[in-house]
Amino acid sequence: MRMRPVRFDPSPSAPDSGRFQWVSLAVLALAHMITDVYINFLPPLMPLLIQKMNLSLTLAGSLVTIRAIASFFTQPAVGYISDRTEMRIFVLFGPLVTGIFMGLLGVAPSYWFLALCLILGGIGHSAVHPPGAAMIGEIGRRRAGFFMSIWMIGGTLGMALGPLLVTIMVSMFGLNGTVYTIVFALIITVFLIMFAPTSPSKKDRTDAYSLRAHLFPKIGALAVLWLLAVIRTAAGTSFLSFLSVLLVQKGFPLFTSGLAVSLFTGGGALGSFVGGMLSDYVGRKKVMLASFSLSPVILFLFLKSHGIPSLGLLIIGGLCMWATTPVLIVAAQEIAPKSRTLVSSMMMGLGWGVGSLLVTVTGLLGDIIGLERALQWILVLPLIGVILIALGVKDQRESGDSP
Repeated sequence: MRMRPVRFDPSPSAPDSGRFQWVSLAVLALAHMITDVYINFLPPLMPLLIQKMNLSLTLAGSLVTIRAIASFFTQPAVGYISDRTEMRIFVLFGPLVTGIFMGLLGVAPSYWFLALCLILGGIGHSAVHPPGAAMIGEIGRRRAGFFMSIWMIGGTLGMALGPLLVTIMVSMFGLNGTVYTIVFALIITVFLIMFAPTSPSKKDRTDAYSLRAHLFPKIGALAVLWLLAVIRTAAGTSFLSFLSVLLVQKGFPLFTSGLAVSLFTGGGALGSFVGGMLSDYVGRKKVMLASFSLSPVILFLFLKSHGIPSLGLLIIGGLCMWATTPVLIVAAQEIAPKSRTLVSSMMMGLGWGVGSLLVTVTGLLGDIIGLERALQWILVLPLIGVILIALGVKDQRESGDSP
């Protein structure tokens, strides 16, 4: 019996529209999750790759930057192409491309082969995000915000599960064991081909010329949110990327360091959900202020603590750090409601991308003053963000500017 993809008709009058929405949400969230599982293989593998290839912290940080450029800065191009072709193709095969090339990290013979795998894996990761977000927005319609939060949680859960999966495989089979993870990508791709929804019709997609008409007049307010996305990403990704290296330097086994990365990103998954929901009740600005104020304090305490309490601080720190992930995107959409896809791409692709570039600076600083002190200094960035929020963010919901 041949399985057909779910037909794209999210209108309330469509037969089984409720079932369609939930099935499509689950499938697209799965695609997002599995892609982020693979893209997050790098942090827990970093100590082994540094040892295998005798990399400096600067070169190690450059790997994170290469991955970020491929993952984030290609998103505008992916969005442009997918908006004029078949979105579903990108969602189907993005996870497979990411899975194959990230699965090859453990067998990479050189730094340059690592870089090539990260570029191609990053492009596969990029391929899922703009089309996936656009399809979620179409499916959710009036509940697009809630659906987007669930879709983003899928990605954050993938980031939490990725270090755990690759650590288990490496513990069982050695560094070369990363290649066995490619099997999971093949299985998921077959599932996506069977059940992923078809693309929305082109007539329902965002007008490409809305950039000039609806985005430029509000560029100042959007620029503040973009800077906040850069700051949050720089601080959060620096911790995520070098947490495993720091713990190994302190004498912890690889499994413990991988578990710590999963706890940090797991706290981030919970933070994304809590932050998004809470902002609907208390306002976007208040959640931003709480996140940017609390996260540096809690993570600083984590760096100075030991034992079981430090793991609790790590989870809470991740929750606070990533709580603004959906909030910043929703706030940008409320500023430019007629350019939702465009501003979302700006926040996700360019904001997260530029922030990730600063991880190399963290690595360079770590080579000079030590990794722990470098991570302490990077926590100053969210405190700068508090000033930006207080002076430059206007809560559209409270002001009544939101549509």
